Amino acid sequence: YRSALEGLENRWEAEWNKVLHACTEAQRLVFCGTGKSGYVARKLTATAHGLGISAAFLSPAEALHGDLGMLQKGDVLVAISNSGNGPEWQALLESAHFLSFPMLALLGSDQGALARHAQWMFDCKVAREADSSNLSPSTSTLVAQVCGECLLYALAEHRQFDASAFAKIHPGGQLGRKLHVKVSDVM
Repeated sequence: YRSALEGLENRWEAEWNKVLHACTEAQRLVFCGTGKSGYVARKLTATAHGLGISAAFLSPAEALHGDLGMLQKGDVLVAISNSGNGPEWQALLESAHFLSFPMLALLGSDQGALARHAQWMFDCKVAREADSSNLSPSTSTLVAQVCGECLLYALAEHRQFDASAFAKIHPGGQLGRKLHVKVSDVM
């Protein structure tokens, strides 16, 4: 995994400020992915919520059956895929409604349909997956998640999300208790 993570910032540097600006201006980030990339998209959606960033998850397959209606003016799509060429993506890219939103693609290949249609692309290509057969999405999903999390934490920093803001939206669990408990509560 270590070698896959080395030098990533150099691959994203050219687009980073443009993407950060677009995401800062966005009303909401809509993370899209299918298969293992869908799990990454769901995790990034949850991370965004925990940082006070408006976000939603959109399954490309479900989008084809009515969930495109969730997209609103001001959304930025964040499409996550290794190839960017799956049948769901191909079908979605025929939708004028889908294509009317600005799109960032976190991709393992710059040759797919998503790469051609996205306004911005972050290169998440890996030399190989972690398993001995080089088949199971592992290193590629890790790199996509790291990329998305870097973006979200940069957005949170830009919005000056601090411990006080964190405490407001994390009232439960160990973290919430640590931020909410006062000495007088314990005495």
